[in-house]
Amino acid sequence: MPWRILSRTPQAHARDQSELERSVTRIANCTMDMRVAFETQNGISETKAAVDKKRDLHAGCRSTEHDLAEDAKVKCAVLESFKQSLSPPSMELDRENPLPYLVAFLDWSREANSTYVAHSRACEAALRAQETQRRDCLGLQSSFEAQFCFYHSALTDACGTYSSCRTASIASHNQDVASVQASEVSRKTEFASARSVQCYIQVLNTTDHTAQQSLFDSCSSLSTNTSHLSIAYPSVPSAEKCDLTSVANRPCDDAWVTAEYSEQRWSSAAPPGQCSPCVPPTTTAPPTTTITTALTTTTTTTTTTTATTTTTTTTSTTTTTTTITTTTTTTPPPTTTTKTEAAFSMPDKFSLVARTVDSGTGQSIQPSTYQNGWSSESGFVKKCGDYADLVGEDWLIVVTFDGSRTCYKPRTSGTSYCGMMQSYNQFQVSTTCAEGSFGDASGRSDHLGGGWNLAPDGVTRMPSWGVQPFAGNGGSNYKAGCCPWNTAFTVDLYKAPFVPEKFKLVARTVDSGT
Repeated sequence: MPWRILSRTPQAHARDQSELERSVTRIANCTMDMRVAFETQNGISETKAAVDKKRDLHAGCRSTEHDLAEDAKVKCAVLESFKQSLSPPSMELDRENPLPYLVAFLDWSREANSTYVAHSRACEAALRAQETQRRDCLGLQSSFEAQFCFYHSALTDACGTYSSCRTASIASHNQDVASVQASEVSRKTEFASARSVQCYIQVLNTTDHTAQQSLFDSCSSLSTNTSHLSIAYPSVPSAEKCDLTSVANRPCDDAWVTAEYSEQRWSSAAPPGQCSPCVPPTTTAPPTTTITTALTTTTTTTTTTTATTTTTTTTSTTTTTTTITTTTTTTPPPTTTTKTEAAFSMPDKFSLVARTVDSGTGQSIQPSTYQNGWSSESGFVKKCGDYADLVGEDWLIVVTFDGSRTCYKPRTSGTSYCGMMQSYNQFQVSTTCAEGSFGDASGRSDHLGGGWNLAPDGVTRMPSWGVQPFAGNGGSNYKAGCCPWNTAFTVDLYKAPFVPEKFKLVARTVDSGT
């Protein structure tokens, strides 16, 4: 028996030592996982670099817009000043001989007309240049805000995961330490006891009776060295800082707008457009479970009587059997119902231009896909630039996803077809297509289109018609439409003819002849 204890004790010691080392390694792995999240391709470091690049692109665009706005302000002020200064010749009109006055007036009008046309054209050209630049800047602003939202989400998730990982791993490590400490004390006690038993067995087994007493005395005073059974308790690795300072504020927060826009040199003459806030992740309420327990008790009594001539003894035994019946009722999470298309009604003024997307499945559709076009046996996406002539708000698209149709139109008159298809918030949506039924909506910043968010009606889910490349792994994991991903969808483009009914003929002002 003591020999078995003495042989197995070092093995148990080695197992406990290894377990503590594995426990500390799990804590260290939390840090390694966080580093991977930062350093991997399309990881947080690259995402941060993309944010900085988009910030610089947007700021550069706004600086140019600022300069163009100042230039337009000066040129249009010159025009206005010229108009205010217009004054015909001051000479008196001699009605008996009006020719000198008319010649002077004609010379003045020719010069004034030439100057006015030059100033007017300069003002108009400057305003057009400013407006063109502003449209470009609005697109860059939207891209910058979307990228920042994605960076905010990625960094926040990574730091939260790191903190949770360390908390759980350290708690587990502390439990391991407490268990090993108890085992260490017990193991040393067992080892010392086994040594003592082994010593006393030698006393019993000795045949030299003269030496037996001295052997016994040495066993009584035996001191066993157990230092080789001491556990080396590794220290917990220090935490690395996961800095959230850069995402302390998000797009559209007052502090964020102030730092990114309001405090910039260009903001006075080139103010930003409407800010697009980050869309919180969609959460689903877990199912609730109600447990009803019915308790049934059955009692059986057994009586045994033993009789003798002098004593009668009665013994009663009661046995209770309990049956528990459990009924589990699971209430599923609230489901989102989708409106039927009974009210779907395309206004008569719109006619089909083309089917611009037939996604099929298996293809990741990204902004570059709409920009460059794509075609294969499974589907196609037409170049959005083919429809650059679409202006104003007299066009819309109908997205058919999993049998349901949803209508989208540009959010503003300056939104192009390319701009809408490559964004997550440059549109209005309607589930019926009826006039007056469209409302502003936004999807997820890492999706194109609705991101499976709710439409303004609070019921209908808006599908995604693509994904941003910063959504992870270059977006290649996300195919066709969402949600779920890899669902086929189509996009049909409708346009209304240009009929400016508010205008009517006043007069023919010139008929030049030859």
